[in-house]
Amino acid sequence: MRATGERRTLLAQDEEEYVVHVVTRGRSWRATSVATLLVLGMVMLSISWRCGFLSLRIEGLMRADEESFKFLAPRKMLEVALEEIGAEGDETVSTRPVDFAESSLMSKDAFIVDDGVHVWLWIGKDASESVSVKGSDAAAAFADGSAIPGRKVSIVFQKENNDGNFRKALERTLATPQMFHVNLTVASDPGLTALQLDQASLISDSAFIIDTGNANISDSVYLWLGKDMKAVSSTIAKTTCSEYIQTTPQPDRVPHFVSEGKDDEAVLLALLPGKRGEKSGSLTTGIRGSMLALIAFLFLAI
Repeated sequence: MRATGERRTLLAQDEEEYVVHVVTRGRSWRATSVATLLVLGMVMLSISWRCGFLSLRIEGLMRADEESFKFLAPRKMLEVALEEIGAEGDETVSTRPVDFAESSLMSKDAFIVDDGVHVWLWIGKDASESVSVKGSDAAAAFADGSAIPGRKVSIVFQKENNDGNFRKALERTLATPQMFHVNLTVASDPGLTALQLDQASLISDSAFIIDTGNANISDSVYLWLGKDMKAVSSTIAKTTCSEYIQTTPQPDRVPHFVSEGKDDEAVLLALLPGKRGEKSGSLTTGIRGSMLALIAFLFLAI
């Protein structure tokens, strides 16, 4: 009986030690799990923050580059002319700019026409063979050296089948307003970059010129000024717009200044196809989501 009592006492002690061991081990495992989840949560938060930051950085770059700016070449129409050089009368070709209009096309000449997307060589029915041959070379060289290199030249002969298609394309181009980004990277030498007409190109820290091509003095050239532009940049953009008008066939026109978010902006936006894009995400949203995920993990762990 005494031995039996001692065995029971030893068993009870062993059982108590086992329970203590299990409880201690359970607490240790839970503490380790919580610590692991905390580390995972912090890693998720860090990744989300970085992804959110990178997302905003990438979005900003794309917004100011190819994604938002669909570049065009400036519209140009050049008359191809032959010049005699030397005693032997060798001929060389030269080009001179003319008004970008159908009325500029003359039957005795050839013309290089860049509508911003396509390059055409229009050859009049009375043009000489030399003008046609050397004009082809000049058009190819022009296309290679233009703002959008690598474009092919489409040759058009007056009064032939493709002449009708060319004139329809030219008519559509003339009816489409032109859009320019006022590049103020170098404030002392601002430049203009031709863009495809689209609301998505408008960004708040830049200025854009929209030229409808109409002869109206007051409502044919617009200068859109982003709300995040500095006053100095806005002044330079206005001067650049006025200088641009002086280079057009209607130099007497007066620019109409439009500020982003103001009442008169709706009139200008109605001229532009597309829709201004919205940011796809934000840093705050990313952090909020990570915090919620972290709280959920901790709740389940406890």
